[in-house]
Amino acid sequence: MLIDLKQRGMLDDTLVIWGGEFGRTPTVELPTPGSNQGQPERRDHNSHGFTMWMAGARRKRGTRARGDG
Repeated sequence: MLIDLKQRGMLDDTLVIWGGEFGRTPTVELPTPGSNQGQPERRDHNSHGFTMWMAGARRKRGTRARGDG
């Protein structure tokens, strides 16, 4: 979609916002009897962190905002 908007010259005037349901931590879940026993280790979920990005609308590249909690 971003490539299409850019090719049509519409990305400068269109703000695209994408957000994920929750964040991920750099740590892994360890197998727990009865819940994920026998499954491969996976990264933990962080219910206090959300992944979002914006593109277009003449946004400056590489900027980021951090919430205070």
